[in-house]
Amino acid sequence: MRNNKPLLCLAAVICGLFLFCSRSDVITGAGSSVVSDIDPALTDLGRGFVQINLRANAVDSAFSLPKGVSPLFSTQASGSLLFGVNGDGDTVAAHIQYGVRPFEAEGASALYSKGAPSDSLIGAYIYFLANDTLSETSEAALFPSDTLPGLTPVNRADKQQSCEDGGEGGCDGATDNRVGGKSFALGSALDSIRLPDSIARRIFGVRISKDTSELAAFAFSVVDYHGAMRKAHRPYVIVHVIKSENGSEVPVRDSIPGGFARFTVFENSAMAEARSIMPYSSQLTKRTAVFRVKLIGPLSTISGGEPVSYAGLLDSLASFGLSSKNSELLNAVAAVKHIPADSEESGSAPAQDGETAVLSGLIGNYKALFLDTLLTDEIILGLDSSALAGKRLLYNEFAATSSTAPTTPYNTHSFKGALRSAMDKYSNGTATSPYIYIYLRPVAENSAILWDRPPKIETVFTPSRSQ
Repeated sequence: MRNNKPLLCLAAVICGLFLFCSRSDVITGAGSSVVSDIDPALTDLGRGFVQINLRANAVDSAFSLPKGVSPLFSTQASGSLLFGVNGDGDTVAAHIQYGVRPFEAEGASALYSKGAPSDSLIGAYIYFLANDTLSETSEAALFPSDTLPGLTPVNRADKQQSCEDGGEGGCDGATDNRVGGKSFALGSALDSIRLPDSIARRIFGVRISKDTSELAAFAFSVVDYHGAMRKAHRPYVIVHVIKSENGSEVPVRDSIPGGFARFTVFENSAMAEARSIMPYSSQLTKRTAVFRVKLIGPLSTISGGEPVSYAGLLDSLASFGLSSKNSELLNAVAAVKHIPADSEESGSAPAQDGETAVLSGLIGNYKALFLDTLLTDEIILGLDSSALAGKRLLYNEFAATSSTAPTTPYNTHSFKGALRSAMDKYSNGTATSPYIYIYLRPVAENSAILWDRPPKIETVFTPSRSQ
């Protein structure tokens, strides 16, 4: 026998459920567009709808990940070299590594060979060109480094390594650990540094090798640069060779494109602590804003100075005689709102001890992720992207999520899948305290967004025909 309790309740609140009336707490379009994907074999629309709007403190926690400073979290692959200090006092270090293979392995014609006695190696140089519009001319140093697996953070200690054990880059016994014993400047023209002869000889030998499995691997870092943030094209390497050709000596330039680049943001410790307790997100650091939504009650609030208790989402649903097993979830929508960079709205942390306040910066495209699980790890140290496939990590979850452009006054996102999963876990007894976690992360370059709290959340259910 069907439970008629939903019908009686729905009759009393039909105005709110069907959106025929103007209500400030209803998210525009959430309830009016849910019919497009209804399966009539599952739903019983004749018995009406149940719309439940969550109150503000159903979002019982707002914070950002990671909890503290985490170079592992903030390491990213990049199409450029990024280094320097950003406007929030975070320090960015860059790393680039090369894997040079034989001409034969690439199916290319050999530019030079070992057989001709006049073919001789002159040297190898690495070339830099700015990819930004800054007029900054201060110089940055390049240091030898070990090659790094996966998205391992840049090693800030590369600068301190001695020449004798300074990593695969080597430094030919010089007392100055900078590659080539000099720095480079990013200006309107190219700048270059001569690479250690040990690297040049290794490249030369591998390029002419008949063993297609040979590989010349070497890497460099730009660390401890305290100037303004700079962006450089991935530096390429040129090997200079004198080739014997028809009795003449001809100069040959073997161009090796820029290798795999990454950067690591070393967050300002004081700022990381302030950011971790706010819904703050940043593309540069990959710091991610999180809202935790409680699905069961009782919840409480203060009204007129007195505490008032009210039910959570699943408790409210139960009051209509519905549960995960006898209802169909038609829609679940969250409306998120960003705080503009020039806003004086509450929620931003004031500057302390000369530090920059936690505020939005450049507002750009972002990704919104809804899960029924709290994930705190970005990647696993030492594993490359292929090894991360299938693992439940923020890295993978965000990679599979499309981005959206921020709009005003808010953006709406559907999270039916995550809510249904949380409801099923609670119904099956595998989750005694179900939550929905809303993750927000900018993807536009240098974007930083502080999010308003709490987001508005609206859900729409209908009884299932199976009941």
